[in-house]
Amino acid sequence: MDDIDLARLVCFDDFHDAARTALTPDAYDYYRSGALREWTLAENQRAYERWTFVRRSMVDVSDIDTTTSVLGSDISFPVLIAPTAFHKLATPAGEVATALAAKAMGTVMVNSTLSTVPLEDVAATGAMRWFQLYVFTDRGLTRELVDRAMASGFTALVPTVDAPTIGIRYADQRNRFVLPDGMELANVSASLSGADGASGLRAFSQQFDQSLTWRDIEMAVWSGGCARGSQGRGHCRRRPHGPRGGRRRCGGVQPRRSTARRRPGHAGCAGRGGAGGGWRWSGAYGRRDS
Repeated sequence: MDDIDLARLVCFDDFHDAARTALTPDAYDYYRSGALREWTLAENQRAYERWTFVRRSMVDVSDIDTTTSVLGSDISFPVLIAPTAFHKLATPAGEVATALAAKAMGTVMVNSTLSTVPLEDVAATGAMRWFQLYVFTDRGLTRELVDRAMASGFTALVPTVDAPTIGIRYADQRNRFVLPDGMELANVSASLSGADGASGLRAFSQQFDQSLTWRDIEMAVWSGGCARGSQGRGHCRRRPHGPRGGRRRCGGVQPRRSTARRRPGHAGCAGRGGAGGGWRWSGAYGRRDS
């Protein structure tokens, strides 16, 4: 997409249309598709349409400030870049380009385990960064990823807990999706080859731990050498979340041992913070696409 005139892209739909033109069909289908009949994908899009801005009149808007803080980091753009895989499908610089964009906007990039650039190279950009963690059946690999993230200055872990396996994505199956020659998973020593005509990504996801529980999340963090600092206790608070009521969110923990309160369907994000250099927990949520 390097030869596209970005000045002519003024809204999301413009970028979407440009991506359809610039990307290979396999890459475009990977980025845009969901699982099965894509009900959850469509529901996610409809959810944005249900949110509106409530206008306030007769207030001073001459000096607008969008800065906020998350896990102790001050950000000027109040939108984080969520973890997505395989950025080199879109640009040769891969996740480094995304990190530089996050740095320019003053926000956090959440780097995917399945990135096509080593997490150390992403760290070298100086961008604020968290690390998305898949918990593998190979606990040694999981601990190694945690250790590398910590050593590279990633300030939070974002475990994915709602994907015991990658959903059946019809577009990827039709395309027999695999990474192009010369492109690889930069953080794990594994190939992304399809099996029996299936998507290579779905075949690879069989290495994810399908028996994952809270105890496994604790072990991944604590065994990775991240449990430092003073003992703390988590607190939960309920926030409004649409017409179906509230959502519980746990946050603000500097743990020696696990004290975060557990809720069904609620995963933690371990983040370093505080004078003791410990790791804190924040909420992470997801819905399985089906």
